[in-house]
Amino acid sequence: MLENIIPADRSLIIACDLRVQNLGNLVSKTAEIEEISAYKIGLEVVSGFGLESAAEIIRSCSNKKIIWDYQKAGNDTQEQGEAFASLAAQAEMDAVIIFPQKEANPYEDWIKAALDFNVPVIFGAEMTYDKPIHEGGDVDQGSYSRMFDIAIDLGVRNFVVPGNKPDRVSFYRRYFSSQLNEDFALFAPGFVSQGGDISETGRVAGKKWHAIVGRAVINAANPKVAARKYSRQITNES
Repeated sequence: MLENIIPADRSLIIACDLRVQNLGNLVSKTAEIEEISAYKIGLEVVSGFGLESAAEIIRSCSNKKIIWDYQKAGNDTQEQGEAFASLAAQAEMDAVIIFPQKEANPYEDWIKAALDFNVPVIFGAEMTYDKPIHEGGDVDQGSYSRMFDIAIDLGVRNFVVPGNKPDRVSFYRRYFSSQLNEDFALFAPGFVSQGGDISETGRVAGKKWHAIVGRAVINAANPKVAARKYSRQITNES
């Protein structure tokens, strides 16, 4: 059954991939925007502050969810997966992103560890910049489906899909629907600076989906204005 990490069906998530001293300022300027559901924290923020301190800064300015994107969790040993899950639980993360870079990696152990610590998992497999074999790349797209199948079997219902590839988002919507009906949610990065259009992707993403935007907001002259602009684009659906 779907664990609603984000209560809203559709929302905007701000990826806090920025210089650490700006974190509190960014959150305080954007937290009042209703369509923003969460802040995603990654390498630079966590390395600068530490996971718990970064979470404290966000919570001091906002009641939004906090998602930890380890970049890329699921690629190391079982022991590292358990340490990752323990840290996430200690910092009271609302969810973590597990995103193995190949099928052979021990991502199952990372998923199991997170769930054992009662930390919700958002699982991804296909990167925004991956190129399949038929387009001259080296990616076997069938491996993504096999990886998602395993995540589904373990109980995951929240998935990362490449927002700058609306055809793939449409594929994944149909793929997950065939197995889970509408009991899943999609999380999509890849917008603006990576070429994706939020409105276009929103038309094929299904009922429950969340657009992840980073640089287009955090590097804007007025992050609040930029966040409002992108939040208005998430509701389109055909």
